[in-house]
Amino acid sequence: MNLKKILFGSNPDKDDPKFEKIRNESEAAGRKVTQMTGMGKFVAKVQRFAENHQKVFFSILLAYIFFASVIAIQRVNSLWANRPQRSNAVERQERELGFKDLAQPEEPGGEGSDNFNSNQ
Repeated sequence: MNLKKILFGSNPDKDDPKFEKIRNESEAAGRKVTQMTGMGKFVAKVQRFAENHQKVFFSILLAYIFFASVIAIQRVNSLWANRPQRSNAVERQERELGFKDLAQPEEPGGEGSDNFNSNQ
């Protein structure tokens, strides 16, 4: 089997009678949805506005792209700043079970500390 067919699937010819019925039904369903939702009229109005006011439409489009990029960058930054710290299985279990974190030593000078330099 051809690698291109595996990756992208097979695209039938437009004039192939085997797929003509399926294609016609799909196109009819698409036209019906477009007509019922009024999407065709909306797209026509947007296209007419874009043709009549090219600079304004281009400015709106660039502002939208800039705004979407800023939102995406902000989201990545917030995810990066709040990423979970790496831990092993024992640390995760101790945290879930509410045990005291045994991996961290006590503060120097605290009760019961074995700080040899403090007596000098």
